[in-house]
Amino acid sequence: MATFAVEYAKSGRSTCKGTKELIPKGALRLAKVTEREHGDKTISMAAWYLPVPFFQMMKRMRKGSAIVESSADLAGFDELKDDDKGAVEKMISDYHDEDVDWPPKPAPKPKKKKEPSSDGDATQPSPKKAKKTIEIPDEKREGVEMGQLRDIAEELSERLRGMGYNVPDADSARQQCGPVCRECLVDGVLDVGNVLRGMAAKWGLKETIECVVAENAPLAGVFKELSSFEYKKGDNIKGTAYKKVSAALAAHTAQITSGKEAKKLAGIGKSSADKIDEFLSSGKVAKLEEYKQGV
Repeated sequence: MATFAVEYAKSGRSTCKGTKELIPKGALRLAKVTEREHGDKTISMAAWYLPVPFFQMMKRMRKGSAIVESSADLAGFDELKDDDKGAVEKMISDYHDEDVDWPPKPAPKPKKKKEPSSDGDATQPSPKKAKKTIEIPDEKREGVEMGQLRDIAEELSERLRGMGYNVPDADSARQQCGPVCRECLVDGVLDVGNVLRGMAAKWGLKETIECVVAENAPLAGVFKELSSFEYKKGDNIKGTAYKKVSAALAAHTAQITSGKEAKKLAGIGKSSADKIDEFLSSGKVAKLEEYKQGV
């Protein structure tokens, strides 16, 4: 069961549990004292408060909990100066008086300001960018047979690739698009618009990165996409690492022509350099293709 105490702070090192601020030496403070059994010993634990936060704390206590009913419930009360005795008794009286609105409600906590990001020096939070979308109109195709869906799936995947969507390689794209085509084929009529919208939502638009040197944009976009996939997986370490690689490539003032050259930039290690060489030679990064295919 909790008991209560009042005294003058013996040092300036204690912290008010309500406001988290230091209680100055000699300042009046009140405590909720809880006793706990620890082995064969009983330990008293005091949570100290400045006067107003102490009564605010009592307001939040569960109904039926022990509270300060009078100054007699406060250990140490008799050692206080007369003026402080009168102040404490007044607070107790106001607390129990239904006609007095006391203690005052705690001030709302100030909103935390966003810290500058590691790859930028902005002090103000940047506004959220609207997610890019491309309007895909309704489109129907009649006289479609099941045997045609393989070629149609490939055709529609290439249409989305041309529109800027993040379409995987041809085989994987066809395998993913084919089942959607089958679902949207009814009595020989294929709902092409629904197929395109469904696959567009699945694949999403390619990341577009503003780069100092335009030729580095595809590379920077690859690492931004890798970063997004890692964050979705919950791997924040890899996600942040790829994000830094993308930022470094975007800010570089010359065209990147090899992984070896890229390794000279801050934040780009051997693994990322290998992926850069892979992309420069084939136009793809195997790890990114695996993510696109859901591997």
